[in-house]
Amino acid sequence: MGLTGLLGSLVGRFVKPFLGYIAAALAALALAAAGVAWWQIDRAASLAATLVTTRKDLAASEAQVAAYEEAARIRQADDARRAEIDATATERDHALQSDPGGDAPLSDYLAGAARRLWP
Repeated sequence: MGLTGLLGSLVGRFVKPFLGYIAAALAALALAAAGVAWWQIDRAASLAATLVTTRKDLAASEAQVAAYEEAARIRQADDARRAEIDATATERDHALQSDPGGDAPLSDYLAGAARRLWP
């Protein structure tokens, strides 16, 4: 009996009885691999949907931040304008009080106008 005959007899004796188990194990391994692949595909789809939602939320948040920045810029400009108006009004009040004749009585016409402006 040669080497080929010896190998054939070893395979026939030791491997053939376990072929059913080996086939079952390979089938189970293939099913497990298919299950993992299906799970990965499902997970990838779920993550893609989450990414789309997150990007929409991000875009909405960025738009809201831009609107807040614009409102802050407008408010700052308005505050600066009001401060300028207040400074000018304070300057004029001081000039009216400190100029010569600032304590002189007003004419009836001016006194009536002043009462309507500053009740």
